[in-house]
This record gives sequence, structure tokens and C-alpha cells, in this order.
Amino acid sequence: METQPALFERVQAAVSERLADLAARVSALDDRALNSRGGQRIARALTLIEQVLGDEDEDEYVANAALPREENESEELGLHGVRTALAATVASMRQRQQEQRHLHQLTIGKLEAVAQTCVGQRKQLDDVNKAVSHLRDQNRKLGEENDRLRHQVADLESQVAQNEVAVHAMSSAVSGLEGWINNPPSLYRPHSATQTPTPRKGRIVMRGQGRFRGRYFVDDPNGEVVLGASDATSETREFHDGVKSWLKGFRDVDWGEFETVSAT
Repeated sequence: METQPALFERVQAAVSERLADLAARVSALDDRALNSRGGQRIARALTLIEQVLGDEDEDEYVANAALPREENESEELGLHGVRTALAATVASMRQRQQEQRHLHQLTIGKLEAVAQTCVGQRKQLDDVNKAVSHLRDQNRKLGEENDRLRHQVADLESQVAQNEVAVHAMSSAVSGLEGWINNPPSLYRPHSATQTPTPRKGRIVMRGQGRFRGRYFVDDPNGEVVLGASDATSETREFHDGVKSWLKGFRDVDWGEFETVSAT
């Protein structure tokens, strides 16, 4: 049969060993763990501590029955302090576990809201990408149309430049013709009404070959044949008036084009 001190030491060693094991397990736990595995470990540790506290009452009763009264009171005070500390630790860990569950639920709610926001933003992003793709296609088509119009404008500018060169050339020719009409040679100059026309002297001869053979009028200083000078002067005046009318019409058209270009 074991003596009382040996029995007390065995009981105290068993309690200390279990308390040390519990302290090691509790210290290894992460108070901020939010996953299911961490929560299960915390629950098992708390349950184990509560079991130790329950078993401690039985061990204390056995030890108190075997120890003297004075030693019993001192050991009872020590064990009571340990029980009080463990009870406070268990209550604190229970509270932390509830707080962690609450934080976990809040985090899940916030993550679900963030997920819904991400889904909505994803749809908006898809719509924006479609709009950007459509705008890129339109921009490409407008660029092609712009290039085509540039080529057309370049061709039209080339044609306008050629037409301007032709108009300037014709205007120069018309200016020369107009100067010649305004200052005709003395042969085609119209006679005044008071001046008696001098008849031209000439003769008709046969010249040419083939279909170009015919009667031609030539000047004759001897004066064998005299053609009607009044008829020749009238025809010359009519020709002169016709050319002047044509020149006036050309100048009117040219001046109208100049006013149109100036207005634009």
C-alpha cells in the first residue's frame, strides 16, 4: 500500500502532466484562425480543458482524503488557483471562438457582396469591350473611306490643275486674238463712211490639182479684172463683228468662273 506523500505526488504529477499537455495544445492554436479545421481544434481543446477541470475535482477529493489537514488546505488553495485560471482561459477562448465565428460570417457576407459586384463589373466590362470593338471597326471603315476620298480629292485636284492650265492657255490665245482684232492690219481695217473704198484689182485663175483644182482670186497690178470691193469689205466687217461677239462671250464666262472661285 502506497504512503500518503507518494499518492499525493502521483496525483499531482498526473494533474501537472495533463495541464502541461493542455497548455502546449492551447499555445499551438492560432486565435485568428477562421477555417473549419482551426475551429475544430479550438473546440476540442476547450472540451479537453473542461474534462480536466472535472477530473481535477475527483483527483482533489482522493488527494484530500490521503493527506493531512494542513497539507490538504495548502494544496487545495493551489489547485483552486489553477482551476480559476483554467476557467478564465476557457471562458476567454469561448468568447474568442464566438467572435471569430461572427467575424467569419461578416467576412463571408462581404465576400459575397464583392463577388456580386465583380459579376456586375464583369458584365459591364464585356459591354465596354464590345462597344470598343464596334468603335474600332467603325474607325477602320472611316479610315478606309477617308483614304478613298483623299485619292479622289487628289485626282480632282490634278484635273483642276490641268483644266486651269488649259484655261490659261486658251485665255492667252484669246487675248492674242483679241489684240489682233482690236488692231487689225490695214488690209482688213474697215473704211470710214466718208472715205471712198478703193477697189481691189485682181484676176481669176485656175489653180490646183484633183479635187482642189478650182478658180482662185489673185491680185493683178495691171488691173485686168476688178471684183466688187464693197462685198469684200462687208464680209470682212461681219467676220470682225462675229469674232468680237465670240470674244465677249468668252470673257463673260471667264469672269463668271473667276467670281465663283473668289466666293468659295
